[in-house]
Amino acid sequence: MTQNSNKPCVLVVDDAPENIDVLAGALSRDYHVKVALNGQEALDIAFAKPNPDIMLLDIMMPGMDGYEVCRQLKENDDTREMPVIFVTALDEMDDETKGFETGGVDYITKPIRVPIVLSRVKAHIELKMARESLKAQNRLLEENLRLRDDVDSIIRHDIKTPINVILWGPDLVESEGNLTPSQIDTLRIMKQASYSMLKIMNSSINLIKMERGEYQLQTAPVNLLKSLYQIKNEMRGLMRTKHVGLDIKIENRPPDPFEDFVVEGEEILFYTVLTNLIKNAIEASPDNEKVRVSLQENDIFLLEIHNKGAVPESIQDRFFDKYVTAKKISGTGLGTYSARMITETMNGSIHMETSQEKGTMITLKFPK
Repeated sequence: MTQNSNKPCVLVVDDAPENIDVLAGALSRDYHVKVALNGQEALDIAFAKPNPDIMLLDIMMPGMDGYEVCRQLKENDDTREMPVIFVTALDEMDDETKGFETGGVDYITKPIRVPIVLSRVKAHIELKMARESLKAQNRLLEENLRLRDDVDSIIRHDIKTPINVILWGPDLVESEGNLTPSQIDTLRIMKQASYSMLKIMNSSINLIKMERGEYQLQTAPVNLLKSLYQIKNEMRGLMRTKHVGLDIKIENRPPDPFEDFVVEGEEILFYTVLTNLIKNAIEASPDNEKVRVSLQENDIFLLEIHNKGAVPESIQDRFFDKYVTAKKISGTGLGTYSARMITETMNGSIHMETSQEKGTMITLKFPK
């Protein structure tokens, strides 16, 4: 028969020429058909390129039977995924079970009924094409992940150079003297902001590892008060623009001078979570109000962040999902998502409650 490259290829294997004629005649309209009269001939055709898409295989043949043909197909990398439909006069359950155990995907008994053969062949070829499409998509996803990793590495490498200039620049300017206290303070804020940029840049690759389940948590004592004071200092500009204050309390009271609030975790991860959530709270807060951050310790570590704004109803159920944002033109929808991922990575939990009357409360809990 003349091969049509647009048609799937069916290999029909049977030692009886009359059965070959029936099957080939039924299939030739929709498929390119190849035939073999014994097991070895079937393997020679199956292993040759291009491989057939599916095989209709008689079981009882002289010499090499269908079970052995199927076994050898499944041992070969090129033909392992080829669907094999057994065609036989045997109808005992033991023979059917052996066919599936050998690697067959279906079973047709003789005498051959053409509509059954056509429907089975069509179904299994479509399944094979669907599997191949899924594998191709998976390969593309894996390649995209590798590409994203490469781009992230390049970006981090290229960004570090200008950040390092910003880091040593304030020290150089300050060392020349003749600066007012306000100017010195501004330079130090710039330097601290540069360190924050480095931390955020490193946290982006950590988030990718968390999504893949590859992140290795390395805990150590972390002073949350220190992180909160640093974040408050960094967000003075945003708070000034919004006319919003930031209150930090321990057990519902202002912290004492030099007081610590130490928990187990990773400093960079806590810094990222707190930065994202406090920034969101300040942006969501009505003007001339205060964002409150409360720390408590009992049988667990409890951290609450409250603002008087309400989360839009349209995103309340998806607040911690990826790419969910509202009323923020430049928002990415990654802030609360990364907060959830990081909190759960550190064996904590995060919860949000919101209403027009009470505002929005983000609650984080961490085990001792």
